[in-house]
Amino acid sequence: MRDRYLKNDKLTPKRDLFIWVKEINNLTSDIKYSLERVTTLIATLKKLREDCVRTGEDLEACLDRIEVGLKKRIAEKKIKIKNLEEQIKNAGCSWW
Repeated sequence: MRDRYLKNDKLTPKRDLFIWVKEINNLTSDIKYSLERVTTLIATLKKLREDCVRTGEDLEACLDRIEVGLKKRIAEKKIKIKNLEEQIKNAGCSWW
């Protein structure tokens, strides 16, 4: 805007002051708008971080339960295999 007045040789000190005040007001409005948007974004990111931590903890707990369950099943299957081997041994089967 200032360039247009300079080009037409119509830039007066009063008009220059008006242009600068308007530009400063526009920049201030832009900063306020950006601040509002960034504040919203920061709040969303904080919530996302908290949710990720909670989800990670839930996944760890779930994996721990699965691990305990699998170890228990493995132990049960080992006992069952041992019992079956004993039964085969006691049956007198010469194949084994």
